[in-house]
Amino acid sequence: MDVRRLELLRELADRGSVTAVATATHRTPSAVSQQLKLLEREAGLRPAWWCTDPR
Repeated sequence: MDVRRLELLRELADRGSVTAVATATHRTPSAVSQQLKLLEREAGLRPAWWCTDPR
C-alpha cells in the first residue's frame, strides 16, 4: 500500500473534500480521486462515508 495514498486519505478526513485536498496538495481533483480509488482497490473495500445514504 502506497503511503502517499494513505496521506491523501488523511487529508480528506481533515479537509472534508477532494477539492480541498487537491488545492492543498497541488493536484487536480481528478488526480486525487484516482489515487483514492486505487487505495480503495488495494484495501479491497469501500470507505464507509462513500456508502452512506444521505437521506
